[in-house]
Amino acid sequence: MTTTSTSNAAADWLAQAQPDPGSIRQQWAACGQSLILPGRNWDAVELPGFGADSARAAADLGITGPVAHLPGAETLWVFVPPGTAAWWLPVPGITASGSGWHVRSLLLPVPDRVVSPGTYWITPPDGTGHLTDPMHLHRALAAPGVAATG
Repeated sequence: MTTTSTSNAAADWLAQAQPDPGSIRQQWAACGQSLILPGRNWDAVELPGFGADSARAAADLGITGPVAHLPGAETLWVFVPPGTAAWWLPVPGITASGSGWHVRSLLLPVPDRVVSPGTYWITPPDGTGHLTDPMHLHRALAAPGVAATG
C-alpha cells in the first residue's frame, strides 16, 4: 500500500467511526484537525506526562496501534479496541474514553500529520483497524516503577 492510499484508508477508518463522516473530512480540509468521538471503531487510553521523547516511551510500553500526541499537554492517546473504557481498571492518572459514561471527544489531526504543530500522530492509523492490545497496555502501565518518561 502506498503512503497516499494508506493515508486515505486511515482517514476513511477514522471518519467512518463518526455519525457524519463528511463533516470530519470537511474539518480536516479546513484546519487539519477534527473533534472525533471514540467508542465505535476504537476507544482511547489517555496517558499524561509524555513529552519530547514520547515515541520512545510508547515503544517501551509495547504500544503497537495508533498513537496521537498532544504536545502542549504532554499527553498520548493510545487507540485500543472498542469497549475497553467500560472495563478499564484504575491506573493512577490514566483514563480511557469510549462510548457511554466514558465518552470524550478527541481533537485528532489528519492521518498524515506526523509532526507538530499541534496534535500529531506518533503512530498513525493505517486503515486496517489494527489497535494496541489493552491488556498488554494495562499490565505495562500498572507495573511497579512505570512512569511517564517522555
